[in-house]
Amino acid sequence: MITVTQNPSSPTSPGWGVGKKFTNYANNIITDWETAVEPQAMNVTDNNGAVCERVVYDEKTTINATILVQDGFTLPKVEDSLSVDGVAFYVTNVREVQSNKDFRKVVLTLERHKNFPKGAGK
Repeated sequence: MITVTQNPSSPTSPGWGVGKKFTNYANNIITDWETAVEPQAMNVTDNNGAVCERVVYDEKTTINATILVQDGFTLPKVEDSLSVDGVAFYVTNVREVQSNKDFRKVVLTLERHKNFPKGAGK
């Protein structure tokens, strides 16, 4: 379960952000967290080309997380492995967002395939 605090006053207030942490970046605050699980499937056709069966051969979990980062934060690289609750995911996308009205943010997209060895790249 993810816990979100109602109306926090600042990023240093207890409970700011969601109740998730990346082992590799535990000192940064995660403000947004989205998890999607989707089957990796293939259609099987008969001799006439008609689809007769759908086979699920894997399951992909995708996480999109927005992190408020401090000065000196080193961005992870695509294909790096990050640990989420002790489970390895690989980084598929890294975006850095800066503005004069908000904190510096990094948006990470992570993926894990259930049947891929160790679930993550490298």
